[in-house]
Amino acid sequence: MQHGPLSLVDLFLDLTIFFFFPFIQNLPFYRIFVADSRAPRDGKHLEVVGHYDPAPGKDGHKHLALDIGRVRSWLALGAQPSKPVAALLGRAGVAPPPPRVAPAGTIARGVKNPDKKTSGGKGGGGGGAA
Repeated sequence: MQHGPLSLVDLFLDLTIFFFFPFIQNLPFYRIFVADSRAPRDGKHLEVVGHYDPAPGKDGHKHLALDIGRVRSWLALGAQPSKPVAALLGRAGVAPPPPRVAPAGTIARGVKNPDKKTSGGKGGGGGGAA
């Protein structure tokens, strides 16, 4: 058991940046905040760093507001964004976008399946000379 003061690594090891959805009927709106990943979902958070409104406004755009300096400082301290927040941070240019993964059982376009046998032409009769 450690009795001394905690270091920054000890304090910020299990931080996450994620969406919080305060339920308002028929009005999607998310707060983006930093919290300890071990805390309950609706528990205490450390800081609100932005918000996201996925419903298009009168101008036809979805609205994202971030305190970019605070987001970058939390990421530098080791906070891990959730997958949806990482995608938004990537689109905003704050962090590198997460890698896109194809669903299981699909083959990416342009990649040939080595198990599939190909025929030499129409008719499927093989490649014999006439």
